[in-house]
Amino acid sequence: MILKENTLDKEETEKKFKSTINYQSSTRDLLSYIKKILSQNKAVDITEIHVDQNFSEFEKILIASGSSNRQVVALAEKVQEGVKGLFRINCKIEGKENADWILLDFEAVIVHIFKPEVREYYQIEKMWKGHLRET
Repeated sequence: MILKENTLDKEETEKKFKSTINYQSSTRDLLSYIKKILSQNKAVDITEIHVDQNFSEFEKILIASGSSNRQVVALAEKVQEGVKGLFRINCKIEGKENADWILLDFEAVIVHIFKPEVREYYQIEKMWKGHLRET
């Protein structure tokens, strides 16, 4: 029964986003969709960072935490599959082998998914101080 509910949530989310965006969607739509997928799958401490386009090739960074290696991998896979299916964007992925910290590169949006203790150790939010938005 739980699997059916999760499938329905995914289908409802995809229908909602398909009805409101076209496939030439903006970074804002992509970012909103990724945050929704992370939230639905119980990611915690989701943080958005806006990056100056003069400084970098990407516009936004999302940072989230999963409670275990298994959840970190599951979150990364859900985001990757959802974005590929809805936006037709393939991503580069790093860190899946260790699953302490997985990076998903969607060009305009970079997603970091950490185990909490690894996130605390690296504290990448501090590098982007002044650009943070808690979600």
